[in-house]
Amino acid sequence: MVPPPPPEVVAAETDAPACHSLPPDKDTPARAATHRCKYIPWRQLMRRGLNLDVETCPRCGGKMRLIALVQDAENIARYLRHLGLPTELPPMAPARGPPFWQSRLLRRRYGEPPDAA
Repeated sequence: MVPPPPPEVVAAETDAPACHSLPPDKDTPARAATHRCKYIPWRQLMRRGLNLDVETCPRCGGKMRLIALVQDAENIARYLRHLGLPTELPPMAPARGPPFWQSRLLRRRYGEPPDAA
């Protein structure tokens, strides 16, 4: 028989928010008590990754709110034309080779002259 763990090892109860996922099915086993939700709101991701505060107006400092979400390609192109921005994608740059042969040591090791690159 295994003795119960000492009180220092037992997880403390927290006021963590509930996970933002669907409730578990009856067929799936319950998750362990150590499960933590991986959901991060996009505003926090924008702040972390790009250092952008998407909730504060850059001009007046007031709170911004979502007015519209434009998803139709024609409306997006019309808006970009209104702003004077290009509506076509730029041409794709050609692929470049790996920088493997830039090392003189590697070129010498594999028998290629050092100035062949």
